[in-house]
Amino acid sequence: MFRKLSIVILVLIIGCKENNQQDANITPTQTTSTNTDSIPFYPYITTIEKEVDSLIDNKAIITVSYTNEKNNTSNKKIAAEACKDYVQKITKYDITTTPIKQFYKEEIFTDLTTSSTIINYHTQNDSLAVKNVSILLDAKNTNTIKRIDIKAIYTSTDSLITENCSWVFNKEFYILRYAEAPSGKSVITKTNLSWEK
Repeated sequence: MFRKLSIVILVLIIGCKENNQQDANITPTQTTSTNTDSIPFYPYITTIEKEVDSLIDNKAIITVSYTNEKNNTSNKKIAAEACKDYVQKITKYDITTTPIKQFYKEEIFTDLTTSSTIINYHTQNDSLAVKNVSILLDAKNTNTIKRIDIKAIYTSTDSLITENCSWVFNKEFYILRYAEAPSGKSVITKTNLSWEK
């Protein structure tokens, strides 16, 4: 009886030792690897479109300011419905769907100085226009979005264009556009749309 019990205990010890060795061979990359396409990106374009719909529903008056390359500014008032043409200049920068989202890396961190949770998407792919998207959420209530910043770089005819777009919720939206020609001549313009909450 004692001999049978000793054999059973020995088999159990050997079996446990083999299982522990197999577990030790699993690397962190094997257990934590994920497919980028399966990660849901923050729907920032949809959030912008919802605010535009709200402005239209509330018949908001939008102030459009345009600053040209000579730093002269012109202003005009438009109905919220008419701002859709301007808004398309930022909503075209959507990286949240496949196949393009696979080229972007997501990072999330908290900025204590602004009490914001920041979601950042960036790419190293030079062929993509959108280089970076930053989304600032209220750190205490991540359902409240503060702003969206987008940086895009692309060529148009013979110029290199850099666009910095910002959508500040309940306040404004602007595009700062920097165009540099091969000659080295640069032109900076700014389009700003603002509204009251």
